[in-house]
Amino acid sequence: MTMDLTFLRSKVAQRIFLLFVLCALLPIAALSIVSFTLVTRQLNSESQDRLSQESKAQGMGIYERLRFVEAEMRIIGANLRADPGAVRAMSEAFPQDLEERFSGVALAAEDSALQPMFGDIREFPDLTDAEWEHLDGGKSVVSTSPSTDAVRRVFMLRLVDPEERTKGILVGEISPAYLWGQDTLPASTELSVVGETGDLLTSSSKAPPRLHERVTDRSRRSASGQFEWNDGRERYLSSYWSLFLKPTFFVAEWTIVLSESRADALAATGNFKAMFPLIIVMSVSVVLLLSLTQIRKHLVPLEKLREGTDRIARKDFTSRVLVTSGDEFEDLAKSFNVMAARLGQQFNALKTINKIDSAILSTLETEEIVRTVLTQMRTLIRCTGVSVHLFDFDDPRKARTYLEGIDGDGDLVVETTRLT
Repeated sequence: MTMDLTFLRSKVAQRIFLLFVLCALLPIAALSIVSFTLVTRQLNSESQDRLSQESKAQGMGIYERLRFVEAEMRIIGANLRADPGAVRAMSEAFPQDLEERFSGVALAAEDSALQPMFGDIREFPDLTDAEWEHLDGGKSVVSTSPSTDAVRRVFMLRLVDPEERTKGILVGEISPAYLWGQDTLPASTELSVVGETGDLLTSSSKAPPRLHERVTDRSRRSASGQFEWNDGRERYLSSYWSLFLKPTFFVAEWTIVLSESRADALAATGNFKAMFPLIIVMSVSVVLLLSLTQIRKHLVPLEKLREGTDRIARKDFTSRVLVTSGDEFEDLAKSFNVMAARLGQQFNALKTINKIDSAILSTLETEEIVRTVLTQMRTLIRCTGVSVHLFDFDDPRKARTYLEGIDGDGDLVVETTRLT
């Protein structure tokens, strides 16, 4: 199926076509851009809110696991107070579930080296006077120290008997897999934990650059917040939440940072981006088809009317303009045809009058002039018969009536008529 596009040679058609396309495409493009911007902004906001909630949930989970480890160490300490010689027995029959929560447990006495219960703990962080005072209160101290893989080792220390330091300190190195609970992280989410001094305690992947500056400057941040960062290849959304441990474990705070790739957060817009060019192409195609159809529907009748005026200019009053659009253009075409018929009649009348004038001016024979009038009047006016009356100048009551011959042989019939 082909469409005649010759009507687009008209400047009016070109202007209407361009206007039609612009009026259709501009709203579509504007709506698409606004929709994409709003959807992206909404998804970004929802992702940040979700990361904020998840960072708090992860922080509370870490706190609960610390409390659970403390409870386990309290039980171990109680057993040691009941039987100070049970260190070897406990090391031989240490519960498997404790091994999942601890990388190692040892007993440190003031007058002897570390006595490992299981695992390999050769040393533990030195304690300050304030930490000793905290331990004397029957509480636990959480401390960290570097490890070979640049991630901090986390220890929990607790006096076996807060009323008697000589019974030793119970030292437990908490299993990183258990403490940080990275297996509970949502998909495509990365965890980083920063200590009070900016030390990276753990990170499930590459940590944000200058992370310690972003989350440890208390003068410029609140207990929770959001930021974005770029690793050179991809942009990330991050949210942090501060876990305060000072009252319980004598640690000022740990900052939980969750990060998610912006591409993953805005994955829902990926389908929109993929479909957007197709939507534009389909919209353009529909607009072009409709615009060409509608413009042709309205301009073809105008073209026919223009051709009709050209024929009238060439003194062709017999042809008619045929338009069947069923609208005002069809009414206009009918009016145009009526106008052409009237113009034809008027033009014929002028031609007839011109012939009569020529006959009058070219001869002085009365009968010849009358014969011309009678002949031309039939072509000018539809009638059954034509007669011409000439008044007698000598006697105004008398007139000569001229009629065409009845037999149509061109002879004139002259009668004298008496006028009352």
